[in-house]
Amino acid sequence: SDSGTTLFKGTVLTSAGALPNARLLVSNGRISYVGRQCGFKADESDATVIECVGSVISPGFINTHEHIEYATVTPLKDIGERADHRHDWRRGLRGHTIRPAPVNGSAVEATAWGELRHLFSGTTSIV
Repeated sequence: SDSGTTLFKGTVLTSAGALPNARLLVSNGRISYVGRQCGFKADESDATVIECVGSVISPGFINTHEHIEYATVTPLKDIGERADHRHDWRRGLRGHTIRPAPVNGSAVEATAWGELRHLFSGTTSIV
């Protein structure tokens, strides 16, 4: 908005847990309030209001599914086979060729690279 104020409405994730039906007020690029009773009247201002119904408002990007030790795995070379299930290529089921995932370096190196990748992209939590 022109005022530099945005009000988010929804379930806010805090360090103490989820806060349903909450408000998160951002003024001039800074969080100025988190809670249920902010007293801010969005309808009396030119603030942007974002309704987050059915979603959560989090303090950063949260990656909820990660295999970070595989961060340096390279794509498999196309050998012309198409698998219907991951075990077709992982275990060689249904007449498919076993295709082990090529890991470049150690799991420690891959994990470190994966962590850096997440930091650079703004991820704040990996679950």
